[in-house]
Amino acid sequence: MRETWYVMDDGSAVDPNDVAPDKHGILRHGDGRSVAVGPHGLRSRSMSETEMREARASAAAQKPSGGSSGRALEAVPTPRGYKTRESKAT
Repeated sequence: MRETWYVMDDGSAVDPNDVAPDKHGILRHGDGRSVAVGPHGLRSRSMSETEMREARASAAAQKPSGGSSGRALEAVPTPRGYKTRESKAT
């Protein structure tokens, strides 16, 4: 099985599940590195299972111990006060 992973500015490949947009909309890894942008958009590459396993192992070896991924989870606020057309007419 092959998957498509993002290529970072330093040339390393990361799992798309570890990447999220920052407050400026730039895709960044949890450790702060940004995704590389090529002439036609974000850079990515196809990874085999062996390459993915090696990339995860090297990322785990470089990650400082602490048990946290570095990203804080936040709840998404639910919109309140939704009005349908019928309720607006009355």
